[in-house]
Amino acid sequence: MTDHCYLCGAEINDENISKEHIIPNAIGGKLVSIKLLCNNCNIKTGDVIDFALSKTLEPLCNLINVKRDRGTPTSLKITLQSGKKIILRPGFKPEAVPNVEKLNNKFNITARNENEALETLRHLQLKYPSIDVDNAMENLQHQKKYLDEKIPFKLELNDECLRSLGKIIANFYIYRGNDKEKISELIDFIKDDQKIKTLWQYTEDSPFTFNKYGVYNIVSIIGDRNTKKLVGFVEIFSTIKFFIIINNNYDGETFSQNYYYNVETGASDKDIIIKTVKKEKFFTNISRDTYDICLSNYEKSFNELMNYCHKKSNDEARFSIISQSFDECQRRFPPEKYPYFTDEMIEFLSKDVSEKFVSYLYETKQLGQ
Repeated sequence: MTDHCYLCGAEINDENISKEHIIPNAIGGKLVSIKLLCNNCNIKTGDVIDFALSKTLEPLCNLINVKRDRGTPTSLKITLQSGKKIILRPGFKPEAVPNVEKLNNKFNITARNENEALETLRHLQLKYPSIDVDNAMENLQHQKKYLDEKIPFKLELNDECLRSLGKIIANFYIYRGNDKEKISELIDFIKDDQKIKTLWQYTEDSPFTFNKYGVYNIVSIIGDRNTKKLVGFVEIFSTIKFFIIINNNYDGETFSQNYYYNVETGASDKDIIIKTVKKEKFFTNISRDTYDICLSNYEKSFNELMNYCHKKSNDEARFSIISQSFDECQRRFPPEKYPYFTDEMIEFLSKDVSEKFVSYLYETKQLGQ
């Protein structure tokens, strides 16, 4: 059987074949098909609607440190409320922006590491030959600073983002061998041929629960014999949830076709234990009473995501503090001279870890919480 592009109808052949991610790669998509879109439609939707969605979700991709098939989440340049500029590495790891400040014929250099400091000094020396690079490097002050300000980010889903979310449902629906004629309105919405609202916000708890909390992307086709509804559902980062009613007079058996995976680890539905799919609650909660997208409806999900990422960040900081203290302990007490732990080493470690940890809590304003 010949495959055709579901957007333009072109026959898919060796000249226009393309690999389409069911969920965009930029937000962690892994499942692919070569039977959905021709190369032209793949490029067009990728450059416009999928780009809009991935750009909007860029801060969340960075926060979660989404695992991708290709590439890693983008580092973000952020200006804090105080005016201070930082760089956010994937995992929401803040770094100082390299800076050179001249004060009274002296230079105050901020660098992220010694190599960057050396490079900055050598660059300055070209303009100011009197700079003693070696002396400056010998007098480097190593400081570890923690961010004490909130990181602002804004999340808005425009029509292009909604069309991309709709395309995820259409991709999966057709990928699973379902009749694309039944989603003609959704396909027209994806192509922007009509403005009829076909995608609706799902504001309740996810119908999917897992044995272990994680950050998941989910796409599902759910049919229910009792309510006579056939519905497509998409959930991004365990937070943003939308659905489409494919058929309001469904007369088949109750079923669900599901695909889900952990965006942090890349583990897919083959490796993840799903606890329940609450179909009855899902069909009770679907509503098309409002056209407007209100992201405040996801407040509970966002808070859960933020708390999870905050805990993960704290755990990583604690591990880093302990590792740094152990490294410093080995420098002060070389293993070849101190093959066994001494009281002095234990005292040093206890003090160093405590001081670093209190400093971390103080600078991140967590003391007393």
